[in-house]
This record gives sequence, structure tokens and C-alpha cells, in this order.
Amino acid sequence: MRKEKLADVQKGGTIVELRKMICMLCCLFISLLAACGQIEEDKLKAEDKGSPESRQFNDEELIGKIGETNPSAQSLYVDHTEWINRHVPLEHAVPDIGYGFQAFITEETRMELENGDPAELKDFKPGQKVKVLPPTEETLPVEVDYKKELGIEKLPVILVFDTKELLFKTYQEKELYNLFNERIE
Repeated sequence: MRKEKLADVQKGGTIVELRKMICMLCCLFISLLAACGQIEEDKLKAEDKGSPESRQFNDEELIGKIGETNPSAQSLYVDHTEWINRHVPLEHAVPDIGYGFQAFITEETRMELENGDPAELKDFKPGQKVKVLPPTEETLPVEVDYKKELGIEKLPVILVFDTKELLFKTYQEKELYNLFNERIE
């Protein structure tokens, strides 16, 4: 009877050892798979730097879709989320964040159709793809010397504007308080 129990214990011990070994082999296999996946992911990053769709974008030309146009404000909203995410590989999750900006149309803004014909704001519709080129040296506004324009002799200076013009300029805080006190009375 003792020999039978001893044999059962040895068989049970073998089964436990076999289970441990299978568990260790599974862990090793999973680790290898994870490591191989990381190596493949690193290769993709090195080769591609983005998804196949990203090849339609380049860094010098911002591509986006028109969200809405606002003729009264002479502006249009451009959603450029895809352009921002152009380097995110397909295997990675793209952040669930939208990127866009309000483009204001000025006299200096040049708008044209794909064939090069001039365009107007009314020619653009929501959902339409647009290319936005950044200003060049020739189109950037000339810098203004605000100190000279406003007659500022020294800093700090206190300036008070309304929506049209400069109303008050002083170098003394007390003078500003006096101005406000005069206006209240």
C-alpha cells in the first residue's frame, strides 16, 4: 500500500513538473512573439515613417479639408488632422484629436483652383480638399517699429487703446489712475 501511494505521489509530482514546464514554455513563446513584433515595428518605423496615405503629404504643403466657409468674415475653417498625423504608422492608434485653423482671406491671399485658374471664397465647399502654402519672404508683411510708430521714448510704457486708436500714453502709473478717476466723475 505504501509503495502504491509513493508511486501516485511520484506520478503527481511528474504531472506538476510537466505543467510547470508547459507554463514556462508558453511564457517563453509569448515573450519571443512580443520581441519579434517589436523588431518588426521598429523596421517599419525606420523604412516608412508613416502610413502609405502619408506619402500624399509633405512638410512644405499643408493639406486639409474645408470644414466650413464664412463669407461674411472672409474666412474658412481648414481641418488638417490627417496632415498632422501623416507620420503615424497604420499599426498605431491615431490620437482622437482634431486639428484645424481659421484661415482669414485678405487682399494678399492668393486662391486658385487645381488647374491654376483664380478662385474666390465662394468656389470652396465643405469637405473639399485644399492645399495651404505658408507665406514666403515676398508675402510676409514688413515689420513695423512699434516704438517709433507710437512715439515710445522708454520702457515701461502704459498704452490705452480703444478699437480704433491710441487714447492715452504715459510712463507713470499715477497718471493712468488719474485718467480713470476723471472718466468716472
